[in-house]
Amino acid sequence: MGESVRRVLFICGKARMRSPTAADMVASWPGFETDFAGLSKDADELLSSEHLGWADIIVVMEKRQKSKLSSQFSAHLVAKRVVVLASQTNTIIWSQPCK
Repeated sequence: MGESVRRVLFICGKARMRSPTAADMVASWPGFETDFAGLSKDADELLSSEHLGWADIIVVMEKRQKSKLSSQFSAHLVAKRVVVLASQTNTIIWSQPCK
């Protein structure tokens, strides 16, 4: 039997630092495929319904991004697991992408 692969989509605002960095880190883990996108209109990789259809797990960086994601793509989130990486009570600060 083949090993199950989890597809994880990381979402931030502009897909310039946080989501690409997170995707790169997790991509090296066995059993995971990753991608990233941004919610802002000027994102380097703009989120699409294709991204959401591909993903098993969706990770957003902030609570407000989950709200924005839900308002823009609610029909594509049915039966999807959406995880918020940081909240105001548990803030993770990314100052630079990992190299």
